[in-house]
Amino acid sequence: MLAAFREVKAVRIGPSMIEGDHVATRWVFSFANAEGVIRTLDEIAWQTWRGDELIEERFYYDPKQLGR
Repeated sequence: MLAAFREVKAVRIGPSMIEGDHVATRWVFSFANAEGVIRTLDEIAWQTWRGDELIEERFYYDPKQLGR
């Protein structure tokens, strides 16, 4: 999917929230296509850690955002 875009930027919004082995981070991605049209995607990344090892990562977003 990323290869379809001329440019992709990611910005972390605020600090990550950490509670025990769980981390939540809000990201805003900007995707520019070949014509220069920019779409944005607001996402939450939810991670589960065990020590220094990332065990699981899930991404929560509304895919309809890219159609706006």
